[in-house]
Amino acid sequence: MSDRSDNGPILRKRGTVRRRPRDEARQDAGAGRVVIRRKIYDPKADGQSGSSSVSGDPARARKVDSWRREGPPPRGAATRVERTRGGVGGRPERGGRGRSSDSRGGGGRGGSRGPARGPGGKRIKPPEDPAKIALRAEATALAEDKGIPLVHAYRILKNQTTLNDVLKVMMRKERFDRLVEKDGIDRELAGQVASGHLSKQRALVLTRMRSLRKQKLHLDGIKTAEQSKAEVYVDFFDGGWVRGRVKVSRPYDFDFEPTDGGEVTTHFKHDAKAICGVDAYEAIQAAAEVDEEIRAAALSGTEDRSQRVRPDDAWLLELANRKDLVRFVTRDGEVLVGNLKAFGRWDLELVVGMGHVVTCFFHALHASGKRLGVASGR
Repeated sequence: MSDRSDNGPILRKRGTVRRRPRDEARQDAGAGRVVIRRKIYDPKADGQSGSSSVSGDPARARKVDSWRREGPPPRGAATRVERTRGGVGGRPERGGRGRSSDSRGGGGRGGSRGPARGPGGKRIKPPEDPAKIALRAEATALAEDKGIPLVHAYRILKNQTTLNDVLKVMMRKERFDRLVEKDGIDRELAGQVASGHLSKQRALVLTRMRSLRKQKLHLDGIKTAEQSKAEVYVDFFDGGWVRGRVKVSRPYDFDFEPTDGGEVTTHFKHDAKAICGVDAYEAIQAAAEVDEEIRAAALSGTEDRSQRVRPDDAWLLELANRKDLVRFVTRDGEVLVGNLKAFGRWDLELVVGMGHVVTCFFHALHASGKRLGVASGR
């Protein structure tokens, strides 16, 4: 079988060892093993003509014919992979990676067994825990007795909440729904009323104010001009109407860039009386009036809050509902006349002429007697 020459390596004689092909799997007849057998295209085995080697096998003859038409497959490529169950010659396996003959009820190797099944393959439901049955019965009885949802009954029995807290939440929810559906209060405001943080009357006023105004109530006209980035006219106490853009708006001041090419300047908000769009400027100038008595006092903008005026919201809503012409007088005697359209926390909007809108700031209004605003009519 082998020779050793001069204590060298063992030399095996040619033809004494038969090597197994690289693509042929070891055939093991042991039960439960998946054996893969591959057949490789071999021109020598099939012959050049294919007439003698495939004459007795029609399927093989068709395969050889296809090889002739399409050419032989690449070297080392398998032509067929067959999975068998239970060793060599076993029944072909339908599918599943690494699945053995005794794993019908569960997954692959190492997987857990599936649920128990009765006759006909029906799943057998495991018996329920008696403690869960008792808890469900107790929660159902509590929910029906107190008129609360079942989920809250479970939470009460598990000591996650109390019955009083659940009833308070349900009453708050019921009141919230009534405020929204029946009274028409905004949902955000209705939540504050239901929680006791806001009166119902105030919520009704704020809801009406929100319905009249496009922007939010806490945004003033200068902040709105900054967001729009459009050209506007700003009426200053000292400089009159100036055209430009609001570059930056802060809580108490803003940066203004004039259109005529001047430098960007910073102004306090209490130094501005009104603001309007470019297209509304001519109509506002045509409708403007002057109160000579107030102008003689030569008042200007002030940061003293005691000198400022803030008309009552209910009174402003009444003016907006009546659609009458109203007059608002500023601290330097300028009079703005129009229909009150909307108002917010810091300013009001007047419709002047053919639908043009001017925004007047509350801090610019005169606070003396009847000149607070504002006699109805002209």
